[in-house]
Amino acid sequence: MEHSSHTETTEAATAAGTGWAATAMAKAAAETAVGKKMKLSNPNFPDTFGIAEAVVTGLNPQAQALRFAVNAEADKPMGTASIASCLGLVIALISDKKVKMKLLSFLGFQSTEDLLSLKDPCRVLSVLLSSVAYTALKNAPSGPECHQLWEAVGAKCISLETNLETQLNTMLKKAWNIEEDTFKPFSIVPEASVKDLIAALVSIEKIEVSWKKELDFYELKPFTTATGEKVDGMFCIDKTHRLMNTLTFDGGEAVLLPCQADDKTGKERGMVFLLPPENDQNLDNSLKALANYMDKTMNGLKFDPCCKVNFSFPAFDVTMQPATIVPYLKPFIPEIFDKMSGCMDGTLPREEIDGVAYIGDVQHGASIKADRKGATAKAVTVATVLTFRSLPPPPKQFHCNRPFVSILVELIPGTVDVKNIEFVTKHETAASLDLTVN
Repeated sequence: MEHSSHTETTEAATAAGTGWAATAMAKAAAETAVGKKMKLSNPNFPDTFGIAEAVVTGLNPQAQALRFAVNAEADKPMGTASIASCLGLVIALISDKKVKMKLLSFLGFQSTEDLLSLKDPCRVLSVLLSSVAYTALKNAPSGPECHQLWEAVGAKCISLETNLETQLNTMLKKAWNIEEDTFKPFSIVPEASVKDLIAALVSIEKIEVSWKKELDFYELKPFTTATGEKVDGMFCIDKTHRLMNTLTFDGGEAVLLPCQADDKTGKERGMVFLLPPENDQNLDNSLKALANYMDKTMNGLKFDPCCKVNFSFPAFDVTMQPATIVPYLKPFIPEIFDKMSGCMDGTLPREEIDGVAYIGDVQHGASIKADRKGATAKAVTVATVLTFRSLPPPPKQFHCNRPFVSILVELIPGTVDVKNIEFVTKHETAASLDLTVN
């Protein structure tokens, strides 16, 4: 069952290993000024991400995507665009402008319109809504704006079914052409919290590309690991050099391996291979250096003209099973995970959902396989929206079964404010007790 959306256009466990969580918890979240043009108001914000002090106008979304991977677990891929797309759907639900701009800044964007850059035919965005959430959005002040943004980025609103994991597994099997289940029962929403689930925001993608020019053959060659161990790998190798676009920066060098254009959309892709310097082979340092370079040049990731390159790389096949990334995200945008922040009150009013809406979890999984012919990449990101219902406090015990005072007062009409005190009695003995009441 599909819910209709508004047609007007407006502006539109452990997180991949303990490295993310440990690093994220050590970094301070950066506040941004709220306004039409976002500017960094915190002078320490550049240092948070290792950006040069001269950069004060904003962050590059491409650079931020690279920073997502800094300190991630080795050999585990990250679908950075999938994460950003899912958080973009979350942004639509946020009615607090300060929190909205804070999350946009975290992604490197300056306005919700920038989220349109993440729209892609290979990426399916879905908003799973319970009947309670749908009704709340319909009646909320910011509900229409929320639907308009979802529509602008191509998200489809569908009904949330009883079992979220089963519903998502069905969606993934269709999108990825697989048979096995990706999510296990209660792996996204714990059994005790299922009753509080009112929505799920989902980004699913599968990208298949072929290199414009295949590499000629495979050759078994040694690969030196980060620990210095030499292991065999099936390297994709050319018989002679090839012309490739290159980039050299203070922190490494990179080449671009272009892909054939997509038959249906004409969209062009490429895979960038980044090598750190021989004297500092720390990949995190190289990623941060490239991100800093992109921020300094204000041009994003741009390559120099072609030059002759003797190029080879080992075929690889890596997977990160879906896991929570909340420990990575929470230090930067804690409000969306706060059960009482109320940052979604304008879209999911607490009186409509009988509680306060918040993000209960964000799960992400990804895989990528590349060989001499091309590459296949898959990613899924799911953000769940839960309702926090605070339990009423137990009733106070107020039994006048010991000495007490009774005061008869005159109230100001229409209020509980006292206008006059008219009688005061101290009840200390049995003489004041009336045992003959009707």
